[in-house]
Amino acid sequence: MSVYRRGDVWWYKFRFAGQMIRESSKSESRTVARDAERVRRRELEESWNQIKRRKLPPLFSLAAADWLKTRTSIAPSTERSYKLAISQLTKDFGKQLLCDLSGVDLATYQTRRKRDGVSNRTVNLELGVLRSILRRYRMWEPKDFEKGLIGFDKDIERELLGATSPFVFSVVRERSVLRLLKLIQCDNGKIGTYAKLVDDRNDSAHSNGNIFYSEPRALDIKISEILRVVDEIQTHSKPVVERCYQNFLLGNNNPEEREYPDARDHIREVLIHQNYLSQKDIEICLAYDLSHLRTGPDFPAIEVLHQSLRDAYADTEE
Repeated sequence: MSVYRRGDVWWYKFRFAGQMIRESSKSESRTVARDAERVRRRELEESWNQIKRRKLPPLFSLAAADWLKTRTSIAPSTERSYKLAISQLTKDFGKQLLCDLSGVDLATYQTRRKRDGVSNRTVNLELGVLRSILRRYRMWEPKDFEKGLIGFDKDIERELLGATSPFVFSVVRERSVLRLLKLIQCDNGKIGTYAKLVDDRNDSAHSNGNIFYSEPRALDIKISEILRVVDEIQTHSKPVVERCYQNFLLGNNNPEEREYPDARDHIREVLIHQNYLSQKDIEICLAYDLSHLRTGPDFPAIEVLHQSLRDAYADTEE
């Protein structure tokens, strides 16, 4: 192991698993470089031996405060509802670790609150806030997604299964992450075509932003091909988005029972933010055909909720 200087910055190098590791400490201090070298070697040793340090989930009270900071651009009335819900939940769960909360705890809480004469809307709001806080740390049940991770490195698989946002997927190479498109019924042939586009892009573009094409026409052709692929992928995801939106309409049309009485708040927080819908996804929801829901008893309320989506987002569709 050794450290050395390049200009004003100290670097370190060492051999690990037959490979020479050379990295910058980004520091002008030799001491910092030595410490960085030891930390980096330790990271590689833990990764090589599949040692993953587990972080203890926070207390509910701390997790709730952290979650509330993420609720931005909401109506003042909704913010007040959040704070009241958290205040009530903290009385029961404030000193518990999130990992210790169980379905029995939630059911007991719900029963007690109703027995105390609290309205269904308030209880549902409180439980909705609790579920949202838990989702921030435990986003989903694996199910089909877990099957889609077959073939990935075990360390990456564990990291993705524990992800609390799509941004965690940045740890996977672009070419590899395309395999997950099988979950929206893309076959191997299409995935291979998409992977080739990634390879072509890497061959013609530099990380500094320069794109190497001999003439504008060649670049235009490649851009058109990429846009075609994006549209094709979006077409494959349309049934998934429509199913998600239908479930949302059926389960959230009653203002007295959903988490947020205000329709726009509920659409933004539950439909869009929790599902990470893109602008294209929202356009699919806007165009959703309600006719097959017309015979249901909740159809008038469903129409109102759908119209609220249109009022809030139709002007951004173009």
